[in-house]
Amino acid sequence: MKRLSVICFAVFLGLSMQARDAASTFQLIPRPQEMKVYAGKGIHYDELSWIRDPVGDLWEVLPEMLRSLDRQTGRGVDLVLTEEDVPVSEEGYRLEVSEEGVRIYARGRSGLFYGCQTLEQLMEDSRDFNVPIPPLTIRDWPDVAFRSVHIAYLHHIEKKSYFYKLMDEFARYKVNAFIFELEDKFRYTSHPELGVSDGFTKEEMMQLCEYAHRRNIEIDPLVQGLGHAGYILKHHPELKELEGDQQDCCPSEEQTYEMLFDLYREALDAMPYARYLHVGGDEVGKIGQDERCKSRSLSKANLQLGWLYRVCNYAAMLGKTPIYWDDMLLKHAKIWNLVIGRDTVNTEEKWTKGIQQMERMAKKFPHNGILMRWYYQDPTKHPLHVRLINWYGKKKLPVMGATSAAAGDSPFMPRDTSRLPHIRKFCQLVADAHLKGVTATFWSDGGPHPEFALRGFSGLGEFGWNAHGRTVAEFVEAHAQREYGFRAGEHRMDFVPPLEKAFDYYDTLFVVKGTRNPGYRAGRGFVLMDLPDPSDPGAWNRRYASKLEASQRMVETWKHVRKDITWARKHALRNEYTLRMYEQNNEQQVFNARLLLALSRYDRAGSQRSRQKALSQITALCEEFPQVRERLEQTYGETRIMSMAPDYVPLRTGHLASQSEDYSWNWFYEIPMVENVRHWVSDVSGR
Repeated sequence: MKRLSVICFAVFLGLSMQARDAASTFQLIPRPQEMKVYAGKGIHYDELSWIRDPVGDLWEVLPEMLRSLDRQTGRGVDLVLTEEDVPVSEEGYRLEVSEEGVRIYARGRSGLFYGCQTLEQLMEDSRDFNVPIPPLTIRDWPDVAFRSVHIAYLHHIEKKSYFYKLMDEFARYKVNAFIFELEDKFRYTSHPELGVSDGFTKEEMMQLCEYAHRRNIEIDPLVQGLGHAGYILKHHPELKELEGDQQDCCPSEEQTYEMLFDLYREALDAMPYARYLHVGGDEVGKIGQDERCKSRSLSKANLQLGWLYRVCNYAAMLGKTPIYWDDMLLKHAKIWNLVIGRDTVNTEEKWTKGIQQMERMAKKFPHNGILMRWYYQDPTKHPLHVRLINWYGKKKLPVMGATSAAAGDSPFMPRDTSRLPHIRKFCQLVADAHLKGVTATFWSDGGPHPEFALRGFSGLGEFGWNAHGRTVAEFVEAHAQREYGFRAGEHRMDFVPPLEKAFDYYDTLFVVKGTRNPGYRAGRGFVLMDLPDPSDPGAWNRRYASKLEASQRMVETWKHVRKDITWARKHALRNEYTLRMYEQNNEQQVFNARLLLALSRYDRAGSQRSRQKALSQITALCEEFPQVRERLEQTYGETRIMSMAPDYVPLRTGHLASQSEDYSWNWFYEIPMVENVRHWVSDVSGR
């Protein structure tokens, strides 16, 4: 009897371990709220042969593996509409797997759709790792109801086909909204001068919205019109607050409202499923300074609030809920620098005074609008930022949170592990404070391609759905499995953080003055480093020792990243294009380092022969530069429109990506540096 008990316990322990090991094989994004795995046979992905759709149109929009289930016999997937034993959320579902098949229960279409997205991931892992899906039960629902991605198209824009890829990506990871900041990338018929010819037509936008809607994604417009209005003002200078100002409309000019209301109507006509109209209202640099405003004898805060009240009322008249950024309200109350941690002197005194001003201003906030509290670093780092969120809650003001998958200060690609730590913490803050929603912004100021933000967008889906489910490190591994088929725990995407770090060096490697950072007026007054003086050997190396040390680190990074990407491209089961994008960015960052190290070898050369060898290497690099450009631009160009439309009217701002109409802004320091080096080689060789 004792021996039999030991055998039974061993069998039970083996089955439990088998269930636990099977569960760890399956990495679902977002991580489900509740998942129970049982011992037993389970079912292999290719043993499923049919899917029964009670809605009628779900099958058409399901992912590839589920759409292939078109046979009539065998074991299959039953989708069941019910209100019994399912989460309260319309997006929630219950998924059951047994050796007999799969059943997904939900209250409505969106719940069934998300249950199918989860099942598709289970089937992918079953196929990729040749294991059966274990018997399991998943109960799942979102922590945050509105989980959106915001993309601002101030400069370059992706090809229209790429937007459909984005919608599929959002649906896969349960992102349910896309805030499309249109700028001039929409062809307004009421003001045709504003939209460029390669922008979306109304019909094209409606088609995209229909595609998104069927995948449980609403597309909402963001139409800037107080600050960040350069796309309007370059055609209508009469609306400027001040002559020479490129960005700010006058809130006391009636034509400002006539213009905006036209744009609102057209954008919403093209986005028929939108619930929200985002009116912007952030970062207004000039307000209350022209004669039209001065004649009204109103404070800057009241001018801002008056504009906000009118545009929000108009949005409500159109049947939409307005959203607006809240930073200008904080600036008018003089607490902006407090909540972001920039002002740390006498904070309590300033906070008390500022919050009293907020109390007075709050009486004039639009009663029908939602504030969007944006902050792109750790939102819990500064106590007053959290206190502001709590104050909004006490005042019963509706608020959404905005983190960032690519902030304006990130040329080429996002940094900080794809900004995932900040995204995770803001999602947790939003979930715990029961805010209305969360968005991950993507700013095109520095020109990064959205492909590099996909991990951040997926992170918004992960942590917006299940805010406390995973750590960032766990998510990175799960994402590698989901996106590329690399088994979680093998750390196959560990090359991304060092590549991000290399671009920190790359940003300013060639300059002694200036920055690419759009937040600090990119392109204004930069000074390139000088080149070695043949009559003073070694001086150049001493002067630029820190840049040369950084260059050596960049080369080492390039070697490791290149090796890892080569392996990844060979073994990835999907999404090879993203890996090629990383590959080209790696080649981009190392070119600068290689050129500086070649110049260093010339400056350190102890003989005429070694100097000539170094000059040959430098010349070869200058000749290689056009090829580096071409390879990167060809890869980007598969999905991105690489030059502005012929009818685009230039608008030079402090944004890096505004510095040229073609893609030469991406090489803003490199083009003149290579030219300087060419002339230098010619001069040195002629001596």
